[in-house]
Amino acid sequence: MINIINDGDVIQYANATGSKINSGDLVPIGKFCGVAITDIENGATGSVSVKGQFVLNKKTKTDVIAVGDQLVYDSGVKVISAATTLPIVRVGYAVKASAATEETVDVLLG
Repeated sequence: MINIINDGDVIQYANATGSKINSGDLVPIGKFCGVAITDIENGATGSVSVKGQFVLNKKTKTDVIAVGDQLVYDSGVKVISAATTLPIVRVGYAVKASAATEETVDVLLG
């Protein structure tokens, strides 16, 4: 196929946030999110994974998240929570339950 750019697992992201993005950070991109593969300095372009399973921080440790819950980006904070309000910037879906005693949740991006 002559019109393929890449397999879609990783995209190049131009960081215009005003701050450095660290490897492993959640990166909101319009109405979806990815995870930075490497550090991306402000003004630089770097690789962001938009597919895969990652361990990400929850907004609030006491949030209870069930397997299959849709997870969203909390604007201004690089953490996630269960979808409750619009507009939604989707991160993905919980692939493992996360109890009120856990700070992270396993997320399938998408």
